[in-house]
Amino acid sequence: MERFQQRFLSKRWQKVLLILSGIVVFVTTYALILPAITIDTDVAESEPGLEVVLQDETAGETGETLEDEAPLPPTVMDDTNGDVSVKVEAEAGVFPEGTRLVLGTVDDRQVIDSIEGAVSDYVKNVQAVEIAFENDLGEQVLPQSDYTLTVEPVEPQADAPQVLVSVDKDGAASVMDTAGTDAALMVVSPEDAPVVALVETETLKSTFLSANGNVYDVTVTYTQAAGIPENAALS
Repeated sequence: MERFQQRFLSKRWQKVLLILSGIVVFVTTYALILPAITIDTDVAESEPGLEVVLQDETAGETGETLEDEAPLPPTVMDDTNGDVSVKVEAEAGVFPEGTRLVLGTVDDRQVIDSIEGAVSDYVKNVQAVEIAFENDLGEQVLPQSDYTLTVEPVEPQADAPQVLVSVDKDGAASVMDTAGTDAALMVVSPEDAPVVALVETETLKSTFLSANGNVYDVTVTYTQAAGIPENAALS
């Protein structure tokens, strides 16, 4: 009976020692790997062979990583037909990526007449273009919001007065304000498809010397209704 009790106690001690040994192994292993788990990110990045990946708490199950999304840059497009230069500027998202500016030639006599009617001086030449936008497939693209349009002559002519004119979707033409420069700026709404034109006008200029010795520069502006022939001289 006594031998049986000793054997029973011996087995119980063996179990206790086995459990204690397991606990010691677990604690020792955890203590060894704890510094690797809690290592500072900056220190980890400086350690060779270590790559630090920050995981989004909301995307932990999918494994997606955090990436700083840079804001989209504003859109800037420009084009020219050789006489008129057009630049379009818009905030990000107004035009899809890959959109390009296309200038179409305007030959509609009614539009040309409207442009000429908006200019008070004699019209010598009209270069009108229609503003349009296309994607890489050549499909029409419509802006999602307002955009800014800058129009200017490619080669300003000091001896041939030039006027910039815009025509809205209803066919109404108006002279664009250049604010004393060669370029005109306008804000265009999405539903509008404007036509812009460079109008070359003609004036008569001459210099006269009066009898008392004074010099006068004389400039005469006129409309087509005046009946003055083209290239006429002031005398």
